[in-house]
Amino acid sequence: MFWPDTSIRGIFGFERDGKPLFVQNKISEHDIWLENNINQDKIDDLYFGISNFPVLLIEGENVTAGASNYIDSKMTWKANRNFICSTEDGSTIYMGYVGYIGIREIADYLKEYLGCYNALWLDAGASSAMIYDKRLLSQGSRSLITDAFVVVDRETYLDLLDGKASKH
Repeated sequence: MFWPDTSIRGIFGFERDGKPLFVQNKISEHDIWLENNINQDKIDDLYFGISNFPVLLIEGENVTAGASNYIDSKMTWKANRNFICSTEDGSTIYMGYVGYIGIREIADYLKEYLGCYNALWLDAGASSAMIYDKRLLSQGSRSLITDAFVVVDRETYLDLLDGKASKH
């Protein structure tokens, strides 16, 4: 279902009904030293989402140490860093950036100040990927990293394409 090189990345996404779903499925040889398969039994329920690396928080626990063999020096520099996270009950999703922070500090910051329970780093260079309708749509260059996305139902999306969104 997903290309092997998305295996070490977490996927922050949604089920078809809009319920948030956080998954990671280690399916290639590139996942050495990673400790987690996050909801791997639910990967087929993922409808759309955004993928990147590394996972910051799983169920409130800072798990960045498990990715230490994949963290390079540019990830440790203090800079504006992008993330996506959700609260424990899944009712609130935050996506944005924290200024002047590195990979070693951001997970604890998101937990303390935003109440994040599951969180994904979105600032790992050229490793971004977008998934829609269970298909990998894009991956690759740094220009593909997003800092926002909007979740709408299919009817609203089609209205937006037709220029009818103003009636909603």
